[in-house]
Amino acid sequence: MSKKAAIPIPSPESVPLDSCCSDRLENSIPASFFKALGDPNRVALLARLAVCGRPATVSEIACCLPIDLSVVSRHLAQLREAGILESEKRGKEVLYFVRYQEVASLLRTIADSIEQCCPPAPGHKAVGFCKPDQTQKSPQAQKRKQSVRRIKS
Repeated sequence: MSKKAAIPIPSPESVPLDSCCSDRLENSIPASFFKALGDPNRVALLARLAVCGRPATVSEIACCLPIDLSVVSRHLAQLREAGILESEKRGKEVLYFVRYQEVASLLRTIADSIEQCCPPAPGHKAVGFCKPDQTQKSPQAQKRKQSVRRIKS
């Protein structure tokens, strides 16, 4: 039986073009994905598993890392819950493997959103719907600004 969590992969088109760039980027970048990769030990485990190139057990993945086996198991579970890894139980062992297609697709979506939203470097022509003269504030930023004004008054 295989266990996997879905990586929420929004399309760059899921946010309307008239939306603020920051909203568009926020909606294309799932925090759970980056939270899972926010620990250097989890990144090291992911790298080890990717180098292995095949499904591997917890002990195989942990063999070269100075981390307790139970901690490795917890880290792998977090990566699985974020949709980065998939696991499959075979007898008493649990094999983990990287969900390459899903991770690559998410990273492409993030890159596409950044390219569509962010102004180019100085000296380059603006591309996409967020040209410098079209800057807008997100509804959240407008609310924060209004709150600050009320506090200052």
